[in-house]
Amino acid sequence: NDFADAALQKHFTAIDANGDGNTWGVGTENYTISYATDANDDWLVSPAIKLVAGKKYHFAIDTWARSASYPETFEVKIAAEATAEALAAGATVIEQQTVSSTATVTVETDELTVEADGYYYIGIHNTSLNQWAQYVDNFVIEAAPLTAPVSLDLTQEGAIADFGVIDA
Repeated sequence: NDFADAALQKHFTAIDANGDGNTWGVGTENYTISYATDANDDWLVSPAIKLVAGKKYHFAIDTWARSASYPETFEVKIAAEATAEALAAGATVIEQQTVSSTATVTVETDELTVEADGYYYIGIHNTSLNQWAQYVDNFVIEAAPLTAPVSLDLTQEGAIADFGVIDA
């Protein structure tokens, strides 16, 4: 979801967990959150996504800060309910980190798994204290790429003519 399509934007929900009136909103083909004088405690929550237990998923977002002088702090979590409480207690998808680049940075993992089949919500949690603005775009969740081990016969001299892939 690149958030350029207004029809796709409406499926994401903003939660103003600290009730300060400042939360995620639609920017120019992205979502953005601006500074608050108190620490932000705001979630941008995906629509329900059906996931299968034990399967690995690739998750990625593009993010950037308004200014390198005002870095933004965020984390990404997953839960079976689309509430701030459930997401805060949920599993971590992306550990808390800081983005200070004004250029797009892709934050991703191929290690997202769930313990039970079901519908899940992914929340991007901005926790910055009195910074400027964080932007998010290109929300992706898909099956993680398969990475089968490769078996090479390195006992022969010269170029390797062929190789085999071991099924995982």
